[in-house]
Amino acid sequence: MVSCDAVFATQYIHNLDPVAFSVFGFDIRWYGIAYVLGFIAGYLILHQLAVWGKSVLKPNETSDFITYAALFGVMLGGRLGYMLLYDLNHFLSNPLIIFQLRSGGMASHGAIAGLMIFTGVYAYRKKLNWPGLGDSLVVVAPLGIAFGRIANFVNGELWGKQCAPDYKWGVRFPTELSISDLPAALSTKLPPEVDTMDKVLDLARSDPALLQQLGEQVNPRYPSQLFQAAMEGFLLFAILITIRLIFKKIPNGLLTSLFFLLYAGFRIFGEVYREPDRNMDGTLRNEFVMNLSAGQFYSLFMIVAGLGFLWYAVTRGRKTATITPEV
Repeated sequence: MVSCDAVFATQYIHNLDPVAFSVFGFDIRWYGIAYVLGFIAGYLILHQLAVWGKSVLKPNETSDFITYAALFGVMLGGRLGYMLLYDLNHFLSNPLIIFQLRSGGMASHGAIAGLMIFTGVYAYRKKLNWPGLGDSLVVVAPLGIAFGRIANFVNGELWGKQCAPDYKWGVRFPTELSISDLPAALSTKLPPEVDTMDKVLDLARSDPALLQQLGEQVNPRYPSQLFQAAMEGFLLFAILITIRLIFKKIPNGLLTSLFFLLYAGFRIFGEVYREPDRNMDGTLRNEFVMNLSAGQFYSLFMIVAGLGFLWYAVTRGRKTATITPEV
């Protein structure tokens, strides 16, 4: 049997820097880059689908559509969703925190709800079929989700639940430590100017011995961020883009229904390995409904929405499918 000490020697101790680079003293973070990459990938794929006649959008409409979707759907919906779903009391006491994006706090369920509302308004104004427009958007949306989850891993946030000590794929996240958690034997060896946990982590990235010591202070966890990136992101994208490309004509609303149903299923399963979200003060948020985590509970509403779009696709989607190539 492999000893736990031997496994610990091979387990990854998280030491990734959330800051990609700095420009004129302003930090450019991987989290922001993930959003930009998601929007760029979404535009390129959505534009090509329009060229091939696989979208209700025309090619010259895709840039405006993806830009507005990013601003009003993802950014506004994601931020407002986090405030309402995960930090309501704090938001009600100080509504202006919605603009404090650098402090974190985006909810994927909120972003999805925001995109639903945005596409409904956009479809009404442009006289497009709403479920058909949704079918175009949901094909590319999983890529944004995947990039966001990878950024969560880079940031060392939204950790998975603690796993068995001998689980070789376990990851140790020193980011879960606070400066007060450090043993006296370690903290007394730190330079005087290293007086916050962020500074400790910065120092550990260039000090393997310190990083090893920090890793010893935490238990290994499932890399749930990567699990979710694989399922909710890349796998879901592969399924939807394959259906979109293989079938010449499918009922409007079918891809949207599949997105809601599959995302909800992947999210509910992925949450099994993910630790509950934390409050702004860092404490665990033990809000469970029917023994479900908050993420699992909110996903139930996505299943309802998915069934609604599926009903539309079966009963009316074929009649409203009017996709024609535009070059």
